[in-house]
Amino acid sequence: MKKYFIYIVSYMVVAYLASCALVKKQPTCKYSGIYEIDENGEDVFYYNDKTSSKKINPVPLVEFKDFEVVKKKKDDYGITSVFFKINDEKSGVFEKFTEENIGKEVVFIVNDEVYFSPVIREKISGGEINLTGIEEKEIDKIVKHFKSIK
Repeated sequence: MKKYFIYIVSYMVVAYLASCALVKKQPTCKYSGIYEIDENGEDVFYYNDKTSSKKINPVPLVEFKDFEVVKKKKDDYGITSVFFKINDEKSGVFEKFTEENIGKEVVFIVNDEVYFSPVIREKISGGEINLTGIEEKEIDKIVKHFKSIK
């Protein structure tokens, strides 16, 4: 009887450990969009530096599904940027937020990783955002993510 008890307990422990391993291996995308900095929020790490993170409010200001357009652009000087166009519904909310938070930082997250953390310099009207200072291959990843959810 004792022998069977040990087998059953051993089986339960192995089954539990296997299920935990499976759960941890499953990729989940919790965050994608524009988020507000929140010192009491959740940590999200930079795509290119897993030791640096930002604390964010887990409720997005704008989710990726709220973007009408995300595309790579080049200006007349050959500088590559990523262009975002927020839909009309969220555009007004984002405009009000940027107007009330000039001088504060926001965080652009793609697939749970921070890609940009710009400081708001002025009110953003019309829902159009153009950001520079990121490598083309990273811009391509952002555009690909947008296309995968549309």
